[in-house]
Amino acid sequence: MKNYNYNLIKLLHISLDNAWRIEQHYLKDAADLDCDCSKILEEMKSDAEKHIEALSKEIKKHDLE
Repeated sequence: MKNYNYNLIKLLHISLDNAWRIEQHYLKDAADLDCDCSKILEEMKSDAEKHIEALSKEIKKHDLE
């Protein structure tokens, strides 16, 4: 596998993991706090989802051999 393909897949994995952890754990932990944590985490999740979409589209364009 070409190094640039590996890099894209690795970044996709990290973004997927981040989005999942924010949704499954971090938002629940922040729900009872009287601060901006939930808002920040929602923004981070949204950013991760945008990265997931962009990386997925780009990976589909590449020859992964």
